[in-house]
Amino acid sequence: MWLTTHANHGDSQAVVRYLHQFCGTAALDLARQIRPGRFVTLKTETLAGIGDDFYWVDDAPLAIEKSWLVEHGLLNRWVECDTRKRPEDLIRIMQVLRERLAGVDPDATR
Repeated sequence: MWLTTHANHGDSQAVVRYLHQFCGTAALDLARQIRPGRFVTLKTETLAGIGDDFYWVDDAPLAIEKSWLVEHGLLNRWVECDTRKRPEDLIRIMQVLRERLAGVDPDATR
């Protein structure tokens, strides 16, 4: 699910248009399959309705969004990814998510 202001009203076409400059056809086809989250102010408005079955990949949630995650015991569901600082960060995130989905604690193996 996209949690971005570019698609917060249920339309992900703006995201796909933006990604067009960076991605090929195959990646854009995958991006079109991701449904957009709906929220007015905070991305956690979307998360509130889905329980704990998610991982939120984001470079910088707002402090109030992080507080919401802490309050609901979900801070471990946020995975920091910042491709501006680390251009290859998505490759690292894919491994982190593989480990988490497999039930491996990435901190215990490093």
